[in-house]
Amino acid sequence: MVQSAAIYLASMLGTTYGATPSASSKLSKSEMTYVKATFKVFVTEAGVPTSAEFVRTEPATPPDFQEWLKQTESKSILSWTFKPNQKHGKPVAGYLLVVIDIDLAP
Repeated sequence: MVQSAAIYLASMLGTTYGATPSASSKLSKSEMTYVKATFKVFVTEAGVPTSAEFVRTEPATPPDFQEWLKQTESKSILSWTFKPNQKHGKPVAGYLLVVIDIDLAP
């Protein structure tokens, strides 16, 4: 995932994987090497995620990259199993935030 994310983001910026973005790019070199993607996930009392909604990236990334993240990472998150929240010692369904750190450095 990491290498494919880096290649995708580089193509969005009109550069090649591992290259420094152009001066006209909105992302600086340091911003291009690391991205945090946040998703809001609903988890059942059994620990099964039923939805994964993209919230944001830090730093901000191009809309096409965000759309790509929504599609690829949502599928990945929905394949995971979570430890559900608890209330009075019993599992309960609820939302949680999942932050995925993506290292884009070559």
